[in-house]
Amino acid sequence: SPNSALAHGNLGVALGQIGDLEGQIREEKEALRLEPKSERARINLAWALAGVGNWQDAHMYYSQALDLDSTLLEAKTGLGLARIHTGDIK
Repeated sequence: SPNSALAHGNLGVALGQIGDLEGQIREEKEALRLEPKSERARINLAWALAGVGNWQDAHMYYSQALDLDSTLLEAKTGLGLARIHTGDIK
């Protein structure tokens, strides 16, 4: 369904798995638009953004995911990598 965050998220993951990270970014942004509190869409979007070298935005989305659920190991790991790549180490 065009109005299903889950469908857009699943399509995004599938696109990412075949190397279409720009397609994944597009689909994850749509999933996030449809379900603004989705930490999964944020993590998937951050992963794809990191994959294209956009570490600043990846940092932002990983941080937002952790704001929603501070126990997300994948977001903690991704944020750590994003901090290294952006020089945000304190």
